Amino acid sequence: MLSAKFDPIRLSRRAEPFDSSDFIYEIKHDGFRALASVQAGQCQLVSRNGNVFRGFKELAESIGRRLRVDAVFDGEIVALDEYGRSQFNDLLFRRGRSVLLWLRSAFFEWSRPTPTAWAEFSARSC
Repeated sequence: MLSAKFDPIRLSRRAEPFDSSDFIYEIKHDGFRALASVQAGQCQLVSRNGNVFRGFKELAESIGRRLRVDAVFDGEIVALDEYGRSQFNDLLFRRGRSVLLWLRSAFFEWSRPTPTAWAEFSARSC
């Protein structure tokens, strides 16, 4: 489904803590980094190593049904508890609700990266 080569934005290491009012910071969620490629109402979730996440079929279908634009989203697949905290063991063993948190950037219709704010797509149970 990915007709172009996309790589997730890589984390960088710093010797000192970084703080600037010019940047918005995100919560570190404990999950699986994923690119969500959406084309013609179909979604494919791909790992940072290029492997398709086949265990999150319901989540991919939910994203494909809800989006009406061809795009690639860079986000995190997580399982959230009742307080909105990520629970990696629940994700690993497919307990509870799995969601894709789209936090970083999006490529709309194969254009340049577009900064994004926050969106959440969920499946009842994956």
